[in-house]
Amino acid sequence: ACYQNAEGWKEFPTIVGDLGTLSYDITVNVETAGTFGDALNSAMVAVGCDDAWDIDKLTVTGNINNDDLNYIRNNMCNSLEALDLSTATVEGNYFAEFILSGCVFTELKLPANIERMNRHAIYNTGITSITIPNSVIEMGDRVMSNCRSLTSITLGNGLTHIPDGL
Repeated sequence: ACYQNAEGWKEFPTIVGDLGTLSYDITVNVETAGTFGDALNSAMVAVGCDDAWDIDKLTVTGNINNDDLNYIRNNMCNSLEALDLSTATVEGNYFAEFILSGCVFTELKLPANIERMNRHAIYNTGITSITIPNSVIEMGDRVMSNCRSLTSITLGNGLTHIPDGL
């Protein structure tokens, strides 16, 4: 390559082969619902992560709302492999319509306090299995439709009605 013949270039070692990709497993504690973006930036700085797209596994603790989930969907959803919300508390106890739809993650752990999942909340995701917590009493139509890799659903005992097109 031409650049290797440039003056001074020969002083640098040549790297051959796969450099691999960076990946991070990050836990973000959100003290105040609606501030996930700020909490994420702080957690990324702490581990030396420059780009949210490099995060493979994300665990969220503390207090979140649907704005925080929307942030995850809009800024991280095409790279996350796993999203663990099991110890987070969702303000209002519900997932809004389409809130995590289209995300590629294969693993999703739902918050223990969630009571309602509106229609299409996790539509078209890459999840392979899911456990609906006992706290969920209501699910909207097609909440998990088009999740083509989904092979196992464990329903909690709080659910009184199985919606159309689950």
